[in-house]
Amino acid sequence: MPQASDPIRFFPDLTFGLLIDAPGFQARKFNPGAWARLAKRASIKYLVSNIARPELYAAFKAEDLETLNLSADPGRMERVRKQPGVVAVAGQQARTLVHRLVSTVAVGGDVVLSVVPDQSGELPSAAVALIEEVGEWMAVNFEVIQGVKPLEPRIEGRWAYTQREGARYAIWLAPGDTIAAEVEIPRFQPPPGGRVFLIGARGSSAIRWTQTPGGVKVSIPEGTRALLPCRYAFAFRAQAIGTR
Repeated sequence: MPQASDPIRFFPDLTFGLLIDAPGFQARKFNPGAWARLAKRASIKYLVSNIARPELYAAFKAEDLETLNLSADPGRMERVRKQPGVVAVAGQQARTLVHRLVSTVAVGGDVVLSVVPDQSGELPSAAVALIEEVGEWMAVNFEVIQGVKPLEPRIEGRWAYTQREGARYAIWLAPGDTIAAEVEIPRFQPPPGGRVFLIGARGSSAIRWTQTPGGVKVSIPEGTRALLPCRYAFAFRAQAIGTR
């Protein structure tokens, strides 16, 4: 079970970033546009880097992503590397990265995926594949990560909690890629008379829920369980009737 990191924030309200760490990067040819498009596909919102090549930051800005250029500040870059929310992608699994992202955002911090390009100017193919997998999860569950605030109790066992105006979220950090017909969400309280949804489920219909002494119990239809919207972590939204 991944542990939540201490909160860090590089940009207000932006919780998911990319660190491209390559001091002294000398590749004559590289494709910063491809790096920026990869970040965009993965719902990454900003770049932190120490590469002293203006075209890198221009490419990310062209995709409407924020940038932080630390090429002239190696001391700060070293402090960034030590931040608990910075995760080296090499050797990781997509499930671990998704769980780290969710549990860190739930306590008010950022997650920054750290990648080191090779001297030919390419990002490692394994790292690209992992970032794309996380991006597939983000495409479904973007609303529980970006622009949210922690919701108490923040972390409870395999559950993480976030919120935004009009919605409360409970995210189950699943050990596998299936979900039971009935799931109890501890310490979670929908608004009185509110509705609960499994985010990304086909049809977007509310699912049945009942109050329990310790939280709520939700019932997930068989058809939804047979065609789950994502892997690794499943997010539930509670909202008042009439709220979009």
